Amino acid sequence: MKNELFRFCFRTCVKIAAIVTFLSVTATDGFSEETKFNVGIIIPLTGDLADYGTSIRHGFELASSASPEKFSNIRFIYEDSRYDGKTAVSALEKLRQSGQGDLYYLWGVSPTEAILPITEARKLPVIVETTLKESTAHKKYVIRAARTGERIAQSLTNQLVKRGIKSVSFLNAEIPFYDDILKHLEILLPRHQITITKIDRIPPSENDIRPFVVGLKQKTPDAVGVFLLPSQLVAFFRGVSEYKLGIQTFSADIIGSQSIVDQCPDSVNGTFFTEVGVTPDFQKLYEQHFGTDGHIGHAAQTFDVANLISELFGNLDRKLSNDEIMKALFGIAPRDGATGHFSFMDTADGGKELRMPVAIKEIKEKRIQTLIDNTGY
Repeated sequence: MKNELFRFCFRTCVKIAAIVTFLSVTATDGFSEETKFNVGIIIPLTGDLADYGTSIRHGFELASSASPEKFSNIRFIYEDSRYDGKTAVSALEKLRQSGQGDLYYLWGVSPTEAILPITEARKLPVIVETTLKESTAHKKYVIRAARTGERIAQSLTNQLVKRGIKSVSFLNAEIPFYDDILKHLEILLPRHQITITKIDRIPPSENDIRPFVVGLKQKTPDAVGVFLLPSQLVAFFRGVSEYKLGIQTFSADIIGSQSIVDQCPDSVNGTFFTEVGVTPDFQKLYEQHFGTDGHIGHAAQTFDVANLISELFGNLDRKLSNDEIMKALFGIAPRDGATGHFSFMDTADGGKELRMPVAIKEIKEKRIQTLIDNTGY
């Protein structure tokens, strides 16, 4: 009898201790695990575009470290897409099956093209960074947080016109991001009496760029759009130096990494390109924390998205349905952030969008500098 009484008392004490511990942890953390808001982030953390993934992650981390009290109920979970559709889909399934996705953040045209049909069919809330506005049109559970290929093309066209460029050719790695921009440039440039003399379409795996540089030496246009992947960009500018070509070059986003610029010879100087707009204050904050400004526009974008998420979902006392999450996102008012002024809009041809500015940057003395914070497009 005494032994049974002892065991009863012991079990009761253990249960009480467990309850006290749970209450203590909950009080310390501020929220129970059941009310944590999980954001599954699928980005390239390895591979040729890993610099992008790093800057995107930096944006989320900088927001949460700057205001930790606002993010005590927010959990960011990162998965590697390797900028590959199949890998991205596997990452989505891993997050979904583990219950670590109340909201998903996706980056990159190729991965998101593979994922979006799945998330829409399963009614999973998504914020996606893709320039293809067709991807998000007529979809209920996705918001695009990115400039479109059309807006990028408009910004580049305006800059070419300002510089008096009359003829351009293109070296285009065949990836959807560049293809979309080029599609719009083929429409816009002739309207401004700018002739497209040649388009060389280069497989993403091709790193022997010398024959294309030789072609430019034989017939040199006023400017060349180098829409290439990182290793191809480095090979191109080395070829330009070898053949002593003095030519205006322009690009979009991918060249906006200091690590890529550092690998290029001085012929990279003068190249201008588009990226997400960034305020001077965020530029200073980011460089202080990470010692670089590579792909800072994408970091600024995720910094703004992170703060928006904390504002909308940082003080929940229950789990929201997918429809409730999307309704909260649809209701945001225009605001100022690290990217400048941005707002929510919904259009018939582009779907739901967080519209953020397009900036023009230029490489001078092997450093990336901002020419225009907001082109207006």
